[in-house]
Amino acid sequence: MGPLATMEVHGDYSPTRIAEHSNALQGIEKAVQAIDPTAEVTYIPGMNKSGLENKRKPSIGTPVAPAAGQAATPAAVRFLDDAGNELGRVTPETILRSQLFSGWRGVQPWSSPATAYNSMQTNGAWGGWFGTDVEVPAGTTNVEVRQGGALTTLAEGRFDVRVGSREGDVVGEVPATGVPASSPYSGPTGRQMLYFVYENDSFVPELTADEEQAVRDADVVVAYVGTIAGNNSTYPLIPGNPSDSSEDEDRANIELPRGQAELVKTVAELNPRTVAWIQAISTVDIEPFKDSAAAIVWSTYNGMYQGDTVGRILFGTANPSGKLPFTQYADVEQLADARDYTMTPTDGRAGRTYQYFTGDVTYPFGHGLSYSQFEYENLQLDRSRVDVNGKLTVSVDVRNTSDVDGAEVVQLYVSSPKADRATRPDAQLKGFTKVSVPAGETRRVELEVDAKDLWFWDTKADQKSYELGRWDLWVGPSSDASEWLGSSFVLSGTLKPSIGVVTAVPDGVVLNTETPDNVIHANLSATRNDDSFYDLAKVDVEYVSSDPDVAQVDRDGTVRPVGAGVAQITATVAADGDRESTTFPVVVRSGAVVVDGDVTLHERLVSFPDQDVRWTDARRVVSLAASVVPAAAGATYTYRVALNEDNTAGATVTPEGLLRATTKGEVRVTVVADVAGVKYSRTATVTVR
Repeated sequence: MGPLATMEVHGDYSPTRIAEHSNALQGIEKAVQAIDPTAEVTYIPGMNKSGLENKRKPSIGTPVAPAAGQAATPAAVRFLDDAGNELGRVTPETILRSQLFSGWRGVQPWSSPATAYNSMQTNGAWGGWFGTDVEVPAGTTNVEVRQGGALTTLAEGRFDVRVGSREGDVVGEVPATGVPASSPYSGPTGRQMLYFVYENDSFVPELTADEEQAVRDADVVVAYVGTIAGNNSTYPLIPGNPSDSSEDEDRANIELPRGQAELVKTVAELNPRTVAWIQAISTVDIEPFKDSAAAIVWSTYNGMYQGDTVGRILFGTANPSGKLPFTQYADVEQLADARDYTMTPTDGRAGRTYQYFTGDVTYPFGHGLSYSQFEYENLQLDRSRVDVNGKLTVSVDVRNTSDVDGAEVVQLYVSSPKADRATRPDAQLKGFTKVSVPAGETRRVELEVDAKDLWFWDTKADQKSYELGRWDLWVGPSSDASEWLGSSFVLSGTLKPSIGVVTAVPDGVVLNTETPDNVIHANLSATRNDDSFYDLAKVDVEYVSSDPDVAQVDRDGTVRPVGAGVAQITATVAADGDRESTTFPVVVRSGAVVVDGDVTLHERLVSFPDQDVRWTDARRVVSLAASVVPAAAGATYTYRVALNEDNTAGATVTPEGLLRATTKGEVRVTVVADVAGVKYSRTATVTVR
């Protein structure tokens, strides 16, 4: 049952061509046929409509003149009097910049600056809200939502206008039609916090009398429900690519969209032998049917064999052994706002994830059943004390007490001596392994804990720290403490320093002999194994070019072009009795115009070398200068401080290239050369000494 049973959902960025196709209905029919060719499979969609179409929430924001004779400007919400005259408005830009919205897209990096804030767009058909802290004018009798996208707007939706919160009193109900619409406003005037909550109650279970009887009479009912994704990831393809969630459009809630939770509940009440199979982007709310469904299976998008997977799992050809990669909260209202990234149970919060959450949980992180049953026995540690530089081996017996061969994911959790503090996790997963155990047999399982992984971040020292003393340790089938076998060990000692990571982040890849003064900087960094940084001036650093006839590198990691070709630069750091290296490539070309087949890679280059300037000059003004190669009459140059790069000199740069610095240091400057409308750029380092 369920409209999704005949639909494949492959998730965002899946291949556009799928080698084989298999939906849930086909997978079930295939599995049943293999077991009993005389058995009958009946498919019933079970809903009044599928919603699997090019329909979604409306966009928000269209241009409208504040009054007759005035220019039209974008508006998201307008407050109107009895005659329909505008008394006040909220622009889409106000909402977008406040970030008080969910279910619509934010401004994209590729959006045109001229129109990016004119409207709020969406690919999603399910759930959404936006809010605004606004002065509601006196005399307001109606509130209008300026909408767009009439042809693709899902029918029968509305915006509940609520005061104070998303659960506040409803003071207006604006039809969500994809065209500007209004409703009477019964709320207070003056400064108010208003929320516009999108609702659509039009999806309801729909069964004929014969279909209800078929459900009651069935040996088993499979309610196949879940979410859909965009980017051409459904088969058959849903035109317009509507999605319930995507990388740039968060879900406004975790409810199963399109009335599917009510479908499962309705079917399970008719037949208690109902299995709910959920294929979804992530966690969904199962509270409406968790107690009425006989079994619940959750998975993310399962690829081109997703239908076969349903059949093989449900009819026993395969024995499942998966575990939940998230905590199934009993009520997400226990959580702080999605924009509150605080994980710990502090300042009235309940915390987040299995590590910190203090509220009610329906299923714990790591939970997962199979057709086998397992018991854990005889937990042993190879030592009671471990140095932070050492390792701990933990072993446990896993016994399959059923008559079905199966596999179990054995999980190991630890908690620190300070776990009773709100800022420390109650438990941390530090090891897991899957073990196959034949029916009635026992397997000895070993898990290893590397003590160097038992660190917490010291925000004051900016490095890893270790909490010495007695740590608790548990092994079991999930993060649920009631299912664990427990023990403890003592962590002692001091971390022996060594090199952790050596990284080069070069500010370029390509050089050219025509601009010999342009260079590439290695931008080398090195950390200890506690993630603190070495002072490279106090350790041994060596740079080597694999081909000095192509590129030369000096002791500071500055690379200069010599001749055409490709070279590899190796940087090696020696410290604390350890040596680690990293490499990066450099391509050197010769000539401003490089043609590869029918592609011209460059027509001109910008010569803009690194520069040293005196502080006494830079605090007043220094004029920067770049040039194009080959020279071009009429070339213009525009300068700016490079985006997202260090500016330790506190410098400013005018478009004309006039630099001022507030202190000694470095600043990266980008110049853009314009030659007859074609732009070329180069970034260089200016050092103020």
